[in-house]
Amino acid sequence: MAHEKNKTTLRNAGVYGDVPFYAIVLVTILSGVLFWFANASWRESQRGFLPVIENLQRARIEALKGALATQRLLSGEEGVSPAARDALFDQAARRVQNALAGLETVSGVRETASDLDALRAKLAAYASMITELGSLAAKRTRASGVEGQSLALDLRSVHASLESLGEELEHEARRRFTALAETQDAFTKSLLISWICFLLLLGAFVAASGIVRKRNEARLRESEARWQFALEGAGDGVWDWDIVTGAVQYSRRWKEMVGYGEDELADTYESWRNLVHPDDLARAEAALSDHIEGKTPLYSCEFRMRCKDGSLKWILDRGKIIAYDQVGMALRMIGTHADISTIKAAEEAVRESRENLSVTLRSIGDAVLATGLDGRVVRINPAAERLTGWPEEQALGQPLATVFAIVDTVSRKPSPDIVERVMRTGRVVGLANHTSLLSRDGREYQIADSAAPIHDATGAVVGVVLVFSDVTQQYRAREETRQSEKRFRTAVREAPFPILIHSEAGRVYSVNRAWTRKTGYGPDDLQDTRRVSERVRGLDPSRPDPFGPPAGSAEHGKTVACWVRCKDGSEQVWEVASAPLGPMPDGQPGIITMAMDVTARRAAESSLVSAKSQADAANRSKSEFLANMSHEIRTPLNGILGMLQLLMFTSPSSEQAEYIAMAVKSGQRLTALLSDILDLSRIEAGKLVLSEEEFSLEDLLSGVSETIAPACREKGLALRLESPPGTVRLRGDELRLRQILINLAGNAVKYTAQGHIGIETAVLPGRGPGKAMLLVMVEDSGVGIDDGQLERIFDTFIQLEGAYTRTTQGAGLGLSIVRRLAGAMNGSVCVESEPGRGTTFYCVVECGLGGQDRATEPREAVVPAPANMARRVLVAEDDPVSRMGLQRMLGKLGYAPRMAQNGQEALEMLSREDFDVILMDVQMPVMDGVDATRRIRREAAFAAMADIPIVALTAYAMAGDREKLLASGMNAYLAKPFEMDELRTVLEDVAGKKTGEVS
Repeated sequence: MAHEKNKTTLRNAGVYGDVPFYAIVLVTILSGVLFWFANASWRESQRGFLPVIENLQRARIEALKGALATQRLLSGEEGVSPAARDALFDQAARRVQNALAGLETVSGVRETASDLDALRAKLAAYASMITELGSLAAKRTRASGVEGQSLALDLRSVHASLESLGEELEHEARRRFTALAETQDAFTKSLLISWICFLLLLGAFVAASGIVRKRNEARLRESEARWQFALEGAGDGVWDWDIVTGAVQYSRRWKEMVGYGEDELADTYESWRNLVHPDDLARAEAALSDHIEGKTPLYSCEFRMRCKDGSLKWILDRGKIIAYDQVGMALRMIGTHADISTIKAAEEAVRESRENLSVTLRSIGDAVLATGLDGRVVRINPAAERLTGWPEEQALGQPLATVFAIVDTVSRKPSPDIVERVMRTGRVVGLANHTSLLSRDGREYQIADSAAPIHDATGAVVGVVLVFSDVTQQYRAREETRQSEKRFRTAVREAPFPILIHSEAGRVYSVNRAWTRKTGYGPDDLQDTRRVSERVRGLDPSRPDPFGPPAGSAEHGKTVACWVRCKDGSEQVWEVASAPLGPMPDGQPGIITMAMDVTARRAAESSLVSAKSQADAANRSKSEFLANMSHEIRTPLNGILGMLQLLMFTSPSSEQAEYIAMAVKSGQRLTALLSDILDLSRIEAGKLVLSEEEFSLEDLLSGVSETIAPACREKGLALRLESPPGTVRLRGDELRLRQILINLAGNAVKYTAQGHIGIETAVLPGRGPGKAMLLVMVEDSGVGIDDGQLERIFDTFIQLEGAYTRTTQGAGLGLSIVRRLAGAMNGSVCVESEPGRGTTFYCVVECGLGGQDRATEPREAVVPAPANMARRVLVAEDDPVSRMGLQRMLGKLGYAPRMAQNGQEALEMLSREDFDVILMDVQMPVMDGVDATRRIRREAAFAAMADIPIVALTAYAMAGDREKLLASGMNAYLAKPFEMDELRTVLEDVAGKKTGEVS
């Protein structure tokens, strides 16, 4: 059982990478090796010094025995032989030699080469002394008398020295052995302490590894949960396939996508196989096999699946193998299902649209040519083939100038490249009225043509389409009419008699040179026939006023005599005759009469009236166009920015977040540009209305600082604000003053790469009582402006950099708007600059003096609603993208939204349910937001909800729109596109006003 458990443990460790298990095994092995090494070192030290000490002791004993044997021989004791004595001395000498040999293999921790050499020398001397003692003992036993006594003294002396040296050597050997033992003991203790420390560190590492592993496992589980939640939140189903067993885990969304409940579909591979359309199954399984066999990095396939109700859905199936065994065989694969039925339907619609377009192009009477970016023909319809003389198969791929050869009808010079103009301007361009098309077969056609850019999905120009038609007959007729009119005018002007052309109502159209020359009255003296009548006295009583309206058709052509009083006082008698000319350009019947010429003045006056009328009409058209364009641009832009803001709540990666931020910034730039264009339009039309409200200069500068501070931080610029001390309150249009400051400061940030931006304000005495002049100075350390450019920077659409070398962005409207706003506020703006040193703008505007500082009113605490008591918001919005964006934004802000597609649906929902706030789009089908608001405020059916806050959502941002909407009964105004913070602010504001909270 234990063996099986160990096998299981080892297997788990090998499979799952159990780091603590490997660490324990490694520690066990290292412990055995280290303790074996310590014991081996101790045994080795014992094997070295113990024999040395033992040999020394035995050598001393045997030398002593030899000396005793010598004494016993000298005393005549029996049983002792000289040979035995000599053997003892030889044995002692050999013992010393053995100790010396054993010393050669011993070295202690504290030993040095000189110490060992000294010990060896003493051992060698000790061996020599033993040998010498043996020799003296042999001689003493043979000698007698005086020689014997002398040898006895030498023998005692050598024996004493031998004992002394032997004792010293034994003591030295023991001392060295003790030192070596102490060294070994210290080494063992150090090794043990180090090993204990290592074990403690290893234990800490193992514990930390366990904690980290648990955290990583928790993060992995959380990441997988987030991943699955994100996929299902995006509408995708998730599957997890165990390739070995064939088991597949399908997510709830996966099953819902094909109409099944969680428990209605088995989690097997066969379940998927049975639902795939038979015609698509082989292709899908082939794609799976290719990925499993490593032929493709990812698995991706589009196929149809049969839903529970029998319908078919197009599915985009994508997946990837995430686990392999040791030999590289696939073990596990995960992937997603996405419903692409809508995309497939859209593709089919695009295909049908292209077919319809092709049919339309072939059936319409106008000629159509299309080119790509390179100016070569990519499409031509039959009408264009007929006029150009180029068949489609030959025209495709040819340069436009080859197929579409056009010249000026009069000068015969080639016309300017219309494609280049469209590509450069991005606008619709029309040809001159006198343009001729030279056909390939030699014929020539007078044509009317216009060219428009072709945009791709991103808005980039990818080609040009030209639509033209044969207007040769119309051109000829128009030319004949023009020439006839020219001849008629010449005849009238150069006639030798006075001619006056006027209407029956007395309006004078023309007077010739002879009339003026004869009467002396110039065009300023003659305005209509009444002025002429004052100077004419008819001689025929039936026509006292020859220049009045004729009594009937019989009067036409009848000559009437009259007196004419000239400018110099003289009178002339003229014969005046009239004849009808038919309808004139203004629709009135015309009359040609010989009369005094007052046409120039009347024509000038008439032209001015007509021009003013046309200008008014053009201005109204322009205003309506700008309002419509504002609505049509702001509505999709609101959807784009709304979706981009919602994307930031989906936990994007850092790269995705960067892309989203860049897209939001581009949308905000487009919104700012649109606002600048509308502001410029209001100013030019004279419709700019300035408000007169009290504001704080400190709050004004604070708002400007909050707006431009992020841009300064992004470029590393220092921002310095200086204002008069204390609290300064003025009266004026704070919004327009803020616009001036932000435009000037933003311009400074744009052209400053490093250094600082400074904003300084001062309040100067005004031109009258209760007035003040607000001076604003915006200074930077940027590139500066050349003197030659200073006069142009305030012009509209002016950029100082070249069109293709610009390093900054903008439309060139900011400074133009600043100058016009300053002029509207009875002020002006000027600039001083030095190239390379920086620029300072000075702007002064007239303001009223505000009241005294007002004490801050106490604010009531706003108690947020509990999570389960979220405010209910009714949203009336017809645009589906904006509607979805609003629904998601409100959900993120903690509100409970209910959506309606028009005002009628909103009223029906309001009659059935209770709501706290209504977000009402202004322009909607069935019933617009203004009518719906009026019914809520006025009809008895909605009396209980008559005071509900209503916020106008509109893409109209022209002057007066806000006032009109508020006057219709709405409580607040939110212009599209708006950000989530603006939505939150306006909702909190209207909710606070309803409940009496200070917000």
